[in-house]
Amino acid sequence: MVKNSVLLLLSLLGTSFGHSFEKLPFSYQIAYGNPDAPFKVVEYFSFTCPKCLKLIKEDFEVLKESYINPGKVYWVFHPDPADKLTLQALICLRKLNDSQKKLFFETVSKNLDQKSLQVGCQVMQAVMDYFELPLPELGKASFWESTEEFQLAFTFLRQEDMITSVPTIEINGQIFDEFPSRRFLEKKLDLLIARSASCE
Repeated sequence: MVKNSVLLLLSLLGTSFGHSFEKLPFSYQIAYGNPDAPFKVVEYFSFTCPKCLKLIKEDFEVLKESYINPGKVYWVFHPDPADKLTLQALICLRKLNDSQKKLFFETVSKNLDQKSLQVGCQVMQAVMDYFELPLPELGKASFWESTEEFQLAFTFLRQEDMITSVPTIEINGQIFDEFPSRRFLEKKLDLLIARSASCE
């Protein structure tokens, strides 16, 4: 009975099954909120994706106030390193602690748009300099192609059943095919939270 109810709930939510790829190690992810929150959201993003940047810069603050700060949702930003800029971010993220990762992520996101992607590496280098963790060769292909992150990105992207676009949202292990607008996320999270409360 419980199993049937769960399957019905997931079908009502429009969940996509069948994704079984391995995530990047947690050292490359940026997390917000309480890890023990009942709902975990993973947003797969790229720094060269204008829709990702819009969601991060405009919608995330509202979602954070409504769901993360009250302890309902634990939110993780997971890089999709299919482009040079996001790969360069991986190289930086590995060197940072949790609070530094958030500042790095927020500063880089805030300073990027489709017209200024070429300054992304410079912004990353400036933030790393601020943390006294300089990466002067970050802009050189010969440098980042020799890093552990380059091989890691290659292995990650070659997996079968990978997500096909960014931004993509995963909630409690299930990936949603719909575009994750703020309205979509609010609707899904409100439904999940309401159903969870009714089961208590």
